[in-house]
Amino acid sequence: MNRAAPARAEFSARRHLRQGQAVYLGTEVVVMSARPGRILERLSLGYSRASAEGDDIRSIKASPDFVATRERILGLIWATAG
Repeated sequence: MNRAAPARAEFSARRHLRQGQAVYLGTEVVVMSARPGRILERLSLGYSRASAEGDDIRSIKASPDFVATRERILGLIWATAG
């Protein structure tokens, strides 16, 4: 069994969250605990829809709501990281 894949996936998710891509592009984020895998929080997101409606990408990513959502998700991930 290859145990390296989950670590790469976790690193990738963290990198994309820090850059805001996962929060911006997603419509929903589900944060799970490491082991056992349980849902910690499920968040509905609407940032990509706001962009489709003509809002500026930079202003969306700089908004206090977007930053707070990204930091909330990262906080949950870091809190459960072993």
